Amino acid sequence: MVEFDDYTILRRLDPGGMTEIYLASKKGGEPVILRCMRPEFARKLKWRKMFFHGSKILQALDHPNVVRILEVKKSYPLPYMVLEYVPSRTLRSLILNRDPVIHNNLLHLMRQMAAALGHVHSSGFLHLDFKPENLLVDENAHVTLIDFDLATRRSGRPKKVRTLDGTPFYMPREMLLRRTVDERTDIYALGVTSYEMVVYRKPFGGDTLDEARVAQADLTTRPDLLASSSDGVTTDLQAVIFKCLAKEPAARYPSMGLVQKALESLI
Repeated sequence: MVEFDDYTILRRLDPGGMTEIYLASKKGGEPVILRCMRPEFARKLKWRKMFFHGSKILQALDHPNVVRILEVKKSYPLPYMVLEYVPSRTLRSLILNRDPVIHNNLLHLMRQMAAALGHVHSSGFLHLDFKPENLLVDENAHVTLIDFDLATRRSGRPKKVRTLDGTPFYMPREMLLRRTVDERTDIYALGVTSYEMVVYRKPFGGDTLDEARVAQADLTTRPDLLASSSDGVTTDLQAVIFKCLAKEPAARYPSMGLVQKALESLI
């Protein structure tokens, strides 16, 4: 067994961008997740700030659909954070494998996703990296939102971001073109993710940032309809997803609370 500070490493998990991720335990306790900065990122102030920024936001959140942070250490010899361990798979893995848990629990999963983002927004933040890779789903179809490294504080109006650090396929038109974000940025990402859960592909084409920008900036391009492609999607649910996906921000739901109400009204 490898010792890491006060923890024993049980196994290495898939890495996450600027971090190495391990399943570990502390003195025979319950398993936890260690997110440890990679040396090449830890040496750069920008990435260290981002890492600790995400941990501070997580410490301000408390919701059953948001991962809990247990501890943060600024050195040993590298910065790391300790998160609750959620036995699960990512939503990305479920989509790639067309796992029936999605079809069998589609509305339930979407409601939890919206609830997680609703809590993030009501707590004064935007997630800005909402995508299937950052959603964990356990065997009971319980959703946990993770990775707050790109999250930022909300403001009363759209705000500018300096760089596009997220995944372009989940960025709305106004973010790609003008680098402005608000609550509707996460709402759009929820729409893209929900669309993928139904047809196992993204609503707009493109394999690169430039291709995604062109497809998402073109106001005449519309995603294929969903109701005819899946028995589990009603026209009302399709309408909710497409409203989240609207290219013009004014055509989307203005708040995640209204998305939640729309989803709760569905049978």
